[in-house]
Amino acid sequence: MMADRWLGAGFIALGAWAFWVAWGLQVPFAADPLGPTPFPATVALVVGLCGLGMLVRPVHGFPHMERAWTPP
Repeated sequence: MMADRWLGAGFIALGAWAFWVAWGLQVPFAADPLGPTPFPATVALVVGLCGLGMLVRPVHGFPHMERAWTPP
């Protein structure tokens, strides 16, 4: 399950980079409140939080299921 943690770290890095890029967008005129800056920044925060969830969640693996019936 180490791949999940690497992927989570990658999502955190991607979210941080996307937030930095989104926050630097210049708007030449007054736009919607959910215009070119807040919406991508919010999406970047969601990506980063999902990556954080993948990074810190406990890893239990798959439980071994017992078969109720095995063929002869």
